[in-house]
Amino acid sequence: MTNAYDAFGSEKMGLRRDFGFSTVVEYRGKTILFDAGTDARVFESNLKTLKIDLRRVDIAIVSHGHYDHTGGFHLIPYKREYIEGLAKRMKEEYEVEFVAPAHCSGHLGFSIFQKVFGYKYRFFGLGEKINL
Repeated sequence: MTNAYDAFGSEKMGLRRDFGFSTVVEYRGKTILFDAGTDARVFESNLKTLKIDLRRVDIAIVSHGHYDHTGGFHLIPYKREYIEGLAKRMKEEYEVEFVAPAHCSGHLGFSIFQKVFGYKYRFFGLGEKINL
């Protein structure tokens, strides 16, 4: 178990203390992320220093919905297959007509949604306007 985010403890080279909590548990071949701190930049920096790769997370747990435990969850990357399946279900099963993914979708999400939805994909970046 590695404490990756906390306001308490001794100063360690390259780690930043901050109010919040996160720990990474390695158990029976699985990597479990328990909470994700407050500030995503501090969380990401601490993970880098600790050489923890979020791509290896098998299970992510949110202990409760307070801001000091959820700040870095959006940094967990989804696998291409998961995003493709989601996009196809949205189009075929849920009959979504148009889609305009937001910033949390990332470049991989943008390209997959554009491929699945074709001309019914709308880019919705800063300053863009979509008429309803």
